[in-house]
Amino acid sequence: MTDETKSNWEEDRPNEDDFTMSGEGIAAGDLGGGGTIDKEGWYHFEIDAVVLELEALSNSGKERTPRVRMDMTVIHSVKDQSPEGSKYFHSIYVGAKGGGEVADGSRNSAFRFGLGLGILRDDSTDARKKIVDVATGSEQITMKTWKLAMGCQCIARIVKEVNEKYNDRYQIPFGRVYLPSDPHVKDIPKNMEAWGTAPNHLNPVSTTGDTNVSSVPVETSSPVSDMDDLSDL
Repeated sequence: MTDETKSNWEEDRPNEDDFTMSGEGIAAGDLGGGGTIDKEGWYHFEIDAVVLELEALSNSGKERTPRVRMDMTVIHSVKDQSPEGSKYFHSIYVGAKGGGEVADGSRNSAFRFGLGLGILRDDSTDARKKIVDVATGSEQITMKTWKLAMGCQCIARIVKEVNEKYNDRYQIPFGRVYLPSDPHVKDIPKNMEAWGTAPNHLNPVSTTGDTNVSSVPVETSSPVSDMDDLSDL
């Protein structure tokens, strides 16, 4: 390298001072989580991904429970709880571990979640019981049904579950969630401005108790892993 080339190279090198960030006007509580929920409480969530993980075997050959994973982000929180931006991953189990028909408990938890979110509706009558997809009116609850959850919002209580076999984890008990406008959660702090833009607010269906609406199908995918195949709740 000639002296001239070296001089030009040194002049073109980035200056460390050009990469200074300002902390003015920002407090730790403004930073959001980015991590996962690690405190119990009631939260306002938005579902920002619907991931189909339907393989009964992982890449390593381990048996898995086919599921639809709802990736949920906290959009409103309160003091002493996990902050806005924290993530929660909710599983809708749609089959038995290693293959086979879904267990009744898993089905019931999935249906409670869908009813609370508004993508399912109870159309039962005195003569016949049935839960249906709100978009089609069909009793067949398919992957297209669960994709309706994309962008939807809900209020849910998170509790810590102590597990002797696996690490302790945080769960939505029994898959029960509520629309932000549901009277059951009228006293829970929430972001009503954000709720006004949610698909399950903009396309409402009449509600009784835990149920309401939804739309906007979006398909996502995820590689198979051995993680989070913990139970058939």
